[in-house]
Amino acid sequence: MPRPPLRLQVLVATLLAVAAGLWLGFPSLDGYLLSDDLLLPGALRGTGPDRLGVDWSRVAADWVGPWLGFDNAFWRPLLSVTFGFDLARADGGTAATELHQTNLVIHLVTVATSAWLCALHAGHGRRALAALFGGLLVALHPIVIEPVAWIAARNSGLEVMLRTLALLCFAQALRKRRPGAWKAGTWTFAILALAAKESAIVLPLGFLALDLLQRPHRPLRQRLRMHAPFVPLWLGWFLWRRVILGTFVGGGGASGQAEAGDLASNALAKIAAIATPSLSFGADWPQVLGAAVTGGLLLVVCGAAVLRGRFAFLIGLLWVTLHTVPTFALRMNAELSGSRMVFGALPAIALTLVAAGLRGGRPAAWTWRRGLVGLLVAAAPLWVLVDLSRQRLHSYETAWDQLRAARRALADVAADLPPDQMLALTSMPIHPAGSPPFNPNGWFALAERPFQDRDVPVVSLGFLVVEVPRGEELFHDAGPLRVLHRSGVPILGWDESSGTFRVLAPADDAALERRIAQGTAAGRYPAQLPAALVDELEFRSTTSPGGGRVRWLSAVPEEQIPEPLRGLEFGPSTRIDDGFRTTLDLTRALGPATLATLGIPLQGFAVELTDAALPDALVARSVPPRLAPLVADSDGPLEASLDALLDRLHLPDAGIPAAAECRLVLLGPHSALPIPFTPGQPLAIPTPIAKEVDDVLRLSRGGRFALYAEARLPQGRARVLRTPLLQLRLSRATD
Repeated sequence: MPRPPLRLQVLVATLLAVAAGLWLGFPSLDGYLLSDDLLLPGALRGTGPDRLGVDWSRVAADWVGPWLGFDNAFWRPLLSVTFGFDLARADGGTAATELHQTNLVIHLVTVATSAWLCALHAGHGRRALAALFGGLLVALHPIVIEPVAWIAARNSGLEVMLRTLALLCFAQALRKRRPGAWKAGTWTFAILALAAKESAIVLPLGFLALDLLQRPHRPLRQRLRMHAPFVPLWLGWFLWRRVILGTFVGGGGASGQAEAGDLASNALAKIAAIATPSLSFGADWPQVLGAAVTGGLLLVVCGAAVLRGRFAFLIGLLWVTLHTVPTFALRMNAELSGSRMVFGALPAIALTLVAAGLRGGRPAAWTWRRGLVGLLVAAAPLWVLVDLSRQRLHSYETAWDQLRAARRALADVAADLPPDQMLALTSMPIHPAGSPPFNPNGWFALAERPFQDRDVPVVSLGFLVVEVPRGEELFHDAGPLRVLHRSGVPILGWDESSGTFRVLAPADDAALERRIAQGTAAGRYPAQLPAALVDELEFRSTTSPGGGRVRWLSAVPEEQIPEPLRGLEFGPSTRIDDGFRTTLDLTRALGPATLATLGIPLQGFAVELTDAALPDALVARSVPPRLAPLVADSDGPLEASLDALLDRLHLPDAGIPAAAECRLVLLGPHSALPIPFTPGQPLAIPTPIAKEVDDVLRLSRGGRFALYAEARLPQGRARVLRTPLLQLRLSRATD
């Protein structure tokens, strides 16, 4: 029976690889938005009354400025264009389906292009096999899940697709006598790749690698003439970044910056994520077996490749390794999180193995026995890749379900409250390992349109447990939570067991002052107390304790509580007429506040003293605000721009000692911003804070904030002086 034409064989092999990629990624079409994805509608929407349409002027501005107009070193205008089209297709909705459709299409194009590129670099009789091998590797490898299933990782998926298309055009240009159209395609896709993500800067290395693979003995002068025309493109890209961004290079990443000594380990971890992804998962025997099988086959394949095409293999290995350079300072997290950073190396690895192992020689005659043996040999590593990819995709499916549940739970809570009632979020569902974290500075987006039927005013208290930029001073500081609670704002915390929010109802106006006698156990003072109302703890002693520690008693075993939340260290006491008095300010202690948000009663205190006898009793009390309101005539949320707000504020000065540390605390949808001030002097908002507020107002539909002032005293009973909470609806100065 005659064989089908070679071109048809390659086409069928390519379609099989694309079908495999479609099968693997198909569940993502029912996906949702995660992490930074939820900020997309706010970043690109219009400024009309509904603010749900795409602002194409904002999209166009990305061609001549930093990405999305924020303070970053990214130039990714083409990425904004693709997001804009998806949001426009959604017609004011969340665009979850549309965004995932585009991500999957981008990936399938990458699979097809990689398969065809591999076919071009294989021996004449092995091109279909090369296309199938290269296409399946790019379609089914676990590191592809992140750029397919996570919308925010489209930057990598889009750039790799365009980069692979540029490589395919360049490879064809090398083979044609009249390569004009292919050269034009190379230029077009190279420019588009540079407009998608900065890692496209590795394209020159790819062009050189393809040239060396096809014609290793090409004269140097001819090689220079072939690559020199692209030099203005790369120089122009650097100069353009310098003009509009103020830097030639730069950027950042969610995976975090690494120390200088970790750079080598970062590169090795990224290469290992491609070569043996099984090791990034637990120690279950299927993964260990898979790692052994994959690693063993990898050694066999690489050994054969070196023997058959040593030069090609070395060129390809260098090319693959250099893919780690653009993100050299960024580390990958557990469970292959951050694998999008090395996704671009996957087509290069497939092409390297094909060029080294499937070039030259006469094809072996086909027999069913050889075909069966080849299928069995390929089944083991293919099973490992598919199994790990499905595991990764399952973690995303779990995360999508969690965010959908959180959205519904927010809607249920808001339905029972007045439309303008502010809520405070302390926690959200814990993301599964391997999926992107839901950053606290983006929680508010889930409470606004288009994710809700109406905008629900939300302030985020995630900074209490996660350090955020410019909010480090408030890390583990429960003061904001207590102020909101006393001001009638419901506090919401996610309950993993019930899959919904636990609501801490607003506190009543009743003052708390309770004397707690020592129990039968030394140093333990049992009492049932509302944890959210205990602001101060005081005791007296005849001798001065050199310091000590107080711990919170509750039904939760202490070993299950993080160390920073278990208790509070304190220093020497204050001398009084008949002995010594120790007053502890608990308003900043996050432990009792956390118990309150979880609905767990405070069962008393345990006290340890240094060089002093334990007191007979403790006094627990609440402390009302002691300073005048910031705005005397405010009725409901105050509406103003940040500059206009300064003209209306009455900063407290009366009754504040000179040694007090004074600050305004601006609680916003994203985080909290401390603003220091000096009583009696004009207030100036620091430029970074003003810029951050403006960025948040671009993303938040409601623009709801809360503000209070506090003065912290070095010692004495009145440790904290606070103003009542002022609710705000801020607007941008340019709106």
